[in-house]
Amino acid sequence: MSLEYAILGILQYKPASGYDIKKMLDTSINHFWSADQSQIYRTLSKMEKEKWIDMELLIQTDKPNSKIYHITEKGKGEFLNWLNSSMTMVEHRIPWLMQFFFAA
Repeated sequence: MSLEYAILGILQYKPASGYDIKKMLDTSINHFWSADQSQIYRTLSKMEKEKWIDMELLIQTDKPNSKIYHITEKGKGEFLNWLNSSMTMVEHRIPWLMQFFFAA
């Protein structure tokens, strides 16, 4: 899984700023997929170039302007293709850690 698909999943619910995306990640999937703010902004830039998302500049007078990201039709297609793709299972057993645990 990559951060792009986590962001697309969030934007499926509603448009959001990078800050809002970070908050949503932290309160939903953070226990199995985390990202820091700089990773999110780099990924948003890449996704915008790929035309998976659009950015709208929200002009605000009482606080700094905000960039609001929207999923595009192309992004929705990419997200659905990812959801329908097969995933390989990751091995959760790590033999060397068991050896380390019992080594003492």
